[in-house]
Amino acid sequence: QGKLPPPRAAPPRSKGSEQRVARAPTLLHDPAIVLLDEPTSGLDPESARDVRALVLRLRQEGRSVLLSTHNLDEVERVADRVAVLRTQLVALDTPEALRARLFGARVRVVVAADLEKYAALLRSSGIPDVRIEGNGISIGLNGTGAKTPAVVRLLVDSGAAVEAVVPEERPLEDVYLRLLEREPGTP
Repeated sequence: QGKLPPPRAAPPRSKGSEQRVARAPTLLHDPAIVLLDEPTSGLDPESARDVRALVLRLRQEGRSVLLSTHNLDEVERVADRVAVLRTQLVALDTPEALRARLFGARVRVVVAADLEKYAALLRSSGIPDVRIEGNGISIGLNGTGAKTPAVVRLLVDSGAAVEAVVPEERPLEDVYLRLLEREPGTP
């Protein structure tokens, strides 16, 4: 009879709470370099957003943040330089420079009508990489000397009703896969 009830178990902590507690000692001494390994793995969207905000804040404070992750969406959101590793360094540069090196600069121009006519005009002006895709024209600018403003000006001067001009950026996943495909000895 005089038994005490069993102790109550602590409520379970979320993965986000556990990761916040785990990160605290890392940041306690204001390190100049912070290494985070898969910091958003298993987190809910709100906690993942908090981690991204932390990374960006640390960068604004002038700290170097090294983020080791396979989550390329995460990298896309917070990284200003990307290193791709596979037993050794495969590439290191800004996401934009890696895209340009591997895929070239492209722009998509949406025009109201006459896609074939304007695609032919661009080809005849010395831009060989011109493709009609859906309601727009995808234009490869590498090696042509052409820049987006000049291309748009040419189209408008020729009567095109330009509705949108958008740089085409391949996802970082495509960059990663192309880099590993090009690495010697990669299947």
